[in-house]
Amino acid sequence: MAVKRGIRFLSTAPRGLVISVLCVIFYSPFLLANDRSNTIGLGMGRTFTVTSCGVDALGINPANLAMKKTYGLVLALFPVGVTLGTDFIDYGLYRRVFTGVSTDSGRIGYHLTQADKEEILSGFSSGWGTMRGDADAKLFGVAFRISRVGSFGIAVTERVNAEGVLARDYVRFLFYGNPIGETFRFSNTAIRAWWLRDYSLSFAQSVEKAFGMERLAFGVAVKHVHGFGYFAAEQGNSFFTTSSQNIVTGHSEFISRRAGADFFTAEEGASFTPFPAPSGKGWGFDLGLNARVNTFLSIGASITDLGSLRWTHHAAVRKGNGDFIIDDPFSRSQRDSLEQVLEGVEERVTGFETTLPTAVHLGVGIQLPSAESENQFSPILFALDYNQGLNDMPGNSRRPRFSAGVEVHPFGWLPIRSGVSVGGSLGKIWAVGFGVRLGLLEVDFATEDLFSLLQPNSARRLSAGVGMRLSF
Repeated sequence: MAVKRGIRFLSTAPRGLVISVLCVIFYSPFLLANDRSNTIGLGMGRTFTVTSCGVDALGINPANLAMKKTYGLVLALFPVGVTLGTDFIDYGLYRRVFTGVSTDSGRIGYHLTQADKEEILSGFSSGWGTMRGDADAKLFGVAFRISRVGSFGIAVTERVNAEGVLARDYVRFLFYGNPIGETFRFSNTAIRAWWLRDYSLSFAQSVEKAFGMERLAFGVAVKHVHGFGYFAAEQGNSFFTTSSQNIVTGHSEFISRRAGADFFTAEEGASFTPFPAPSGKGWGFDLGLNARVNTFLSIGASITDLGSLRWTHHAAVRKGNGDFIIDDPFSRSQRDSLEQVLEGVEERVTGFETTLPTAVHLGVGIQLPSAESENQFSPILFALDYNQGLNDMPGNSRRPRFSAGVEVHPFGWLPIRSGVSVGGSLGKIWAVGFGVRLGLLEVDFATEDLFSLLQPNSARRLSAGVGMRLSF
């Protein structure tokens, strides 16, 4: 029983965040990064650096605001996108082994067989499994142009991201206990999560016939970022071994940081509210360029979320680093020593800083046939993107991501989109989406994982996005 407290690392996370991460694993339908509220780009495999216009450009490439001459106003009506899943268990396996067995008297618990355990463990092919949930919602978004001044965008964007890296040995230990002679290693296990809201003001201007281009635009966005909760924990060189004499020896090493509203803590009386006082504040910036080379080719680049937050409310750092030995499981002093090593020591701090999820985006767009009007895309649009995260903050990834997307207009009122993406945090995806144009109202739907619709039992992630806009 004492050794089973080795999983105590996960319990150092605030309970609200642990529940969120577990929901990611088990596909519970909860709403959890800036590009997922761009429903058009979502349907093109998150290919958006050049193609995003109007309110969809906010948070992605502010220069795109200036790529149309229209002086109208575009208002976003709460677009939202969510993706959640795991790479080590699919929905069919989850339903079979975790939701119980249906009987005449109701559902009863299911007892895992040896084959079930090995099937679950086989999902940890690299020794670790990942799970994540990301969502965006634009609480408010508007884009407009002022003649002879430039194009502007104002947005309030909600972001919630949760991700975890789980060592295979955690699950192996749960299934089989600690056999004699076995060593269990938990290094690189991690949990990261936060809830952010940013208030942004974007500006863009374009120049005709600059540097041989048809049009060259530049843009900048300034964001005031509020953070409502943050938690990050990383397991270092942690392991334990059971010897042939039934003596358990091991080492535990971890560090965690947390800050947030009371429901992100384990304190009694914690409750959720959608409008808490911010626990962290900071500033961020987006920079972007868009160049229309000729009538059919455009190139673009942007860097998003330059900046940081300082977390001060309920800020704490917990550290643990020590060895332990258990040769008498009934020894109170050994149990206390083990608990002290596994729990570590928490220190309240005045604050700590985290960077925003900074990322670089490069893109190319091709319109066929070439655009005749600047007010809309031509019937066929191809786009290619390269996206590179510069850190591993929640919702971001250092692994490069390449994507390609297409949008066709079989009818003027019905754009159809699809795209593929490889790399990044989700690996290979195939996205689809479509829109409906009803006069001033535009409605778009998308998913970045078509396979979850075609083969739901084999799905390892769920993805959906919906957005509406009014254009005047």
